[in-house]
Amino acid sequence: MKIRQILIPVQILAIYCWMALLVDSDSYYAPFFITGAVGSICCCINIRDKRRLCKGKIRILCALFSLLYSAAVTAANYKIFYNLAWPADAGSFFRNLYRGISFLLCFLGGIAVAWNILSCAAGKLKDFTWPQRPHKLKPGMVFLLPVICISCVNLSVLFLVQYPGNISPDSLSQIEQSLTGVYSNHHPFYHTLIIRFFLQTGLALFGEINAAVALYNVFQIIVMSCCFSYVIVTLYQMNLPSALIVLCALWYTAMPFHIMYSFTMWKDVMFGGMIMIFLTAVYRILKKIGTHPFFNTAPLLLGSVGICLFRSNGWFAYLICFLCFALLFWSTRKRLCGVFLAVLAFTFLLKHPLLSCLQVSQPDTVEALSIPIQQIARVVVDCDDLSESQRTLLEQVANVDAIPVAYTHYISDPMKELIRQRNNLEYLSEQKGLFLQLYLELGISHPDVYLKAWVDQTKGYWNGGYDYPYWDSYVHYNEMGIVRTVNSAAVSKLWDAYLWLFTEGRVLQIFLCIGFHVWITAFLAFVSIVRRDKPALFITIPVLAVVLSLLAATPVFAEFRYAYGVFCSLPFLISAAFYSPPCRQKNSFCVI
Repeated sequence: MKIRQILIPVQILAIYCWMALLVDSDSYYAPFFITGAVGSICCCINIRDKRRLCKGKIRILCALFSLLYSAAVTAANYKIFYNLAWPADAGSFFRNLYRGISFLLCFLGGIAVAWNILSCAAGKLKDFTWPQRPHKLKPGMVFLLPVICISCVNLSVLFLVQYPGNISPDSLSQIEQSLTGVYSNHHPFYHTLIIRFFLQTGLALFGEINAAVALYNVFQIIVMSCCFSYVIVTLYQMNLPSALIVLCALWYTAMPFHIMYSFTMWKDVMFGGMIMIFLTAVYRILKKIGTHPFFNTAPLLLGSVGICLFRSNGWFAYLICFLCFALLFWSTRKRLCGVFLAVLAFTFLLKHPLLSCLQVSQPDTVEALSIPIQQIARVVVDCDDLSESQRTLLEQVANVDAIPVAYTHYISDPMKELIRQRNNLEYLSEQKGLFLQLYLELGISHPDVYLKAWVDQTKGYWNGGYDYPYWDSYVHYNEMGIVRTVNSAAVSKLWDAYLWLFTEGRVLQIFLCIGFHVWITAFLAFVSIVRRDKPALFITIPVLAVVLSLLAATPVFAEFRYAYGVFCSLPFLISAAFYSPPCRQKNSFCVI
């Protein structure tokens, strides 16, 4: 009892220090403020509740999640301690002492925040379920209504303000491939084929490139509206409260990233939709939701193939999903495991042997090496102590003297372009062993530099939120005649003001924080484990697997579109985490 009484003020002090230190973070402060405030409230609840809220294995799980969360936040904000301002005449000893104490307080404070939230959730949310109320409308009508509403909103913005859609350099590359017939799998080939179909159809119908681009965007708007509506009708069939369903519908209808992405020609948009319908379909099958097998099986297969084909890292994320699903459900769902395995094999053939036969070039070697390239470059920039043999090897693929100028800690594109300028990628491919040895040598001699380079390259996906462009709202200069047309200046001003509320308005910026939403997803996985709900746990895995793939190979530290699947899936993940189905109805059955 005495130990408990001592720990109470220590925890409160640690949470205060954590919140105070993170004021100097280079990310948005709102995620830390919200998390710290919730942690403080949960600490008070835990103090009031004299019994232990979590015991045994759950207690160990709380400790592991708390350590992971605190380590992530502390590592992501290492610059607070490394770049500490200190009077020159105060001496390095006291500077290092203060740095060490601040680091320790931040780490312990993060543990206190996460521990109190998780232990409180383990005790209070273990048996919580959404109230369920039977609905009277037919599911078909419920599916159709959101499709119409979401499509109308997006089409209105497209044709009044953003016609023919948002076109980035990546979009132009795919458009050019579609028109010339010279393809590369740098951007997913099968997504480019979809673009090609609608461009050719639009040119045949309208004879004008802008109308052809708009036709593709209309198609994408309808597809994404159907994906969103699939989630909404699933919640409806789960008999969840009407208020929860309406909030979910508003999330998909009103959030600016959903609207802007609906008419942006990016593979990441469709990829986010495929993740969403995949995890929804799997959940429907596992929880026996719905009475028609087609509406479970078709989205499952479509989402599975889309995940594997619409992003370079999608196939590996799906592989992680298969392994986790087999671990959780092998004894009862062997047929579904077989479906996952068949999709992996089928899409592998489509991505590699078939593309080779079609002479579609694959991305070059450096495209998948963003993290190692950034780590080696960071050693050159921070330490400049390469041996003669190491420098000679690097000179074969890049101008070493230009690395300090080219290196940018949050994006790998400048370094990749520096390597491409040397035009010696064949040597890099042929001498993989030597470059692997170089990578390991530098990592062993400079582990702290490697860690800092990795943190700076990936922290946008696991720490708070960062001020980095969330969407493209323009048509990039091109010689194909694609131009922006604003058909209503008044609506354009209103739309710009609406976007400003999220990008510059402090209150709504929280909805754009990638790391904060990843924290929520991890929390929902924890809740699912505590509730022993394997289906709810599994559907968090596709989202977390995509994030893990970004931590291994992302070229940009906080590219919103790369994590778009998190924002598409989160409403359903929240709903599923606290759903307990009633007894199986007579007319309900499962497929596969």
